[in-house]
Amino acid sequence: MFPIERIILVSLSGIIIVSTLLLREGGLLFYIITTIFPSIVILILLILPDLDNLKWNVTYVSFETAEVPLDELGVKRFYEKKGPRNFGREDPRR
Repeated sequence: MFPIERIILVSLSGIIIVSTLLLREGGLLFYIITTIFPSIVILILLILPDLDNLKWNVTYVSFETAEVPLDELGVKRFYEKKGPRNFGREDPRR
C-alpha cells in the first residue's frame, strides 16, 4: 500500500472509532459493542499490510509453492517455469 492509503485508512478508522465511543446509549449490548469494535478495527489495520504484501507468519506466499507437488508427481504445470511467478505482482523478496 502507498503511504497515503495507509494515512486515509487510519484516519477513517479513527473517525469511526471516536464516533462509536462518543455515542451515548445505556444498554448492555451497546457497552459490549463499544468495547469490542475498536479492538477489531485496530486488529484489521495491523493485519492489512501483511495481507497486502502477501505475507503471513513472516513467510511469503506465492503460487510457485503450489506447483511443487505437480513437479514431484511429474505432472505438467499449469504454466511454464518461465511464466509469471506471482501473476503480475513483483516478488516481495527482491
